[in-house]
Amino acid sequence: MRAWVLAAAAGVAVTAAQPGWAQPRRPPPLATAPSVPGGPRPLSQTLTGEAKADYDAAKLLVGDGDYAGAAIKFRAAYDRSGDARLLWNIAACEKSQRHYARTIALVQRYLDTGKDLLTDADRREGRALLDAIESFTVRLTIVIKEPGAEVYVDDERVGTSPLETPVTVDIGQRKITAKKAGFREATQQLAVGGSSTASVVLALEPDVHEGRLTVTAQPDARIAIDGTVVATGRFEGKLHSGGHTLRVEAEGMRAYQSEVVLADDENRSVDVPLEKVYVPPPAPVTGPGIEMGLSDGPGIKLHGDHPWMNTARFDVGFRIGWPVKLGLYAEGGTIDASGSCGTDAHGPYPSQPLDLAVRNSFQSCDYAKAGLELGIHFLPARAVDPWISVEPGARLTHYDFASFDPLDGTTRQTSTALPAFDVGGRLGVDWHPVASFHPWAVGVFGSVVYTVIANENPATNAGNDANAPPGIHNGGINPVSYFSVLFGLRSSLAF
Repeated sequence: MRAWVLAAAAGVAVTAAQPGWAQPRRPPPLATAPSVPGGPRPLSQTLTGEAKADYDAAKLLVGDGDYAGAAIKFRAAYDRSGDARLLWNIAACEKSQRHYARTIALVQRYLDTGKDLLTDADRREGRALLDAIESFTVRLTIVIKEPGAEVYVDDERVGTSPLETPVTVDIGQRKITAKKAGFREATQQLAVGGSSTASVVLALEPDVHEGRLTVTAQPDARIAIDGTVVATGRFEGKLHSGGHTLRVEAEGMRAYQSEVVLADDENRSVDVPLEKVYVPPPAPVTGPGIEMGLSDGPGIKLHGDHPWMNTARFDVGFRIGWPVKLGLYAEGGTIDASGSCGTDAHGPYPSQPLDLAVRNSFQSCDYAKAGLELGIHFLPARAVDPWISVEPGARLTHYDFASFDPLDGTTRQTSTALPAFDVGGRLGVDWHPVASFHPWAVGVFGSVVYTVIANENPATNAGNDANAPPGIHNGGINPVSYFSVLFGLRSSLAF
């Protein structure tokens, strides 16, 4: 082994400038006899037990080129035997892995502790190896102002600050780390090798557990943290890690309060949109009052050909005790005239091939209606107020249509108006958008109207025609009843 190391050292000295240089693939066999007659016996003879087994295993690993494994076995043998010559073998394995700084430390320890186990030749060989590989290392001065910090080079501990002497490290990229309880770990990557010496300064900062909080609210909002007002409109600052109570207040707005938890080094932002405070309404009006309303909406007449309708209404009423309303209404509307306007009259087309009845084509159908209204507001003192009403009324419907008689081929234009009596019910919801008791309200409604009695065949009531066949134009009144459904929007004013 000694011969192998010396040969490697000589190779380093001669070929250090040649790129890609490496150790010989297969080192010479280990020495088995003392280097000087009468000197100490070789390791193969002095080691026993597990130390001997580790030593033999290390030699096999060296022969196989596994220098990392061999170094482990040589070190195990040294720990069991304490023979300093094993440090030389460990150094040889470290050098084969180009760990020059470790090699130097091991050889120096070998020379310092070898004593009677080393000859003068052994000592000269050790110093020769140190001289050969010294240029592949750098003496690194590590400065750490904080005393008592553990210092590591490439994750290997080298001492505790302050380091009194430089640390020998391999050339290349090195990682220097300092650790101490209560401080944040400091690490720096450093490329060394441009000169025989180098230095690095690491600053340890106290390990303060804190984070940064940013709170944004409306410009006049007061921001309080843990019960202390810290800003208006916006706050940004550092706080200790953990939970904090955040409260944001502004005039006329509902206060915001929340628990905010900060982790170490966390940057957290909180946007606080404040809501307006609900202003309680004044005492509800209990006396009488007046309510006026306008409504509009479509509907469908569930009779005849079921035509669509469009209605408009004006109502005015007297509020008795405010929730109860008694009033009048006037309503007008149009009925879809594309069919028979929802009547019993014959349509414009024959119902069968031999249909000889007079056919009617409607041009317009309009109605006007008036009646009484009895309503109840369920929540007149609230912003949202549902209501219900009952609405009996009388209706007059006007029809314009043309009648065609297939027997004589004549057509005549006819207009007539027919009465009807309705009973309706409305269900709606009012909303006061400004405040609960302000007079103006908007809402939606739905209505079901039951026509109790009506004459819905205008063709039989358009007047007498002497030339008309019996039963066509003079059929008399034919009372019918049916339902209509309406819905729409309503706006009202109460005072």
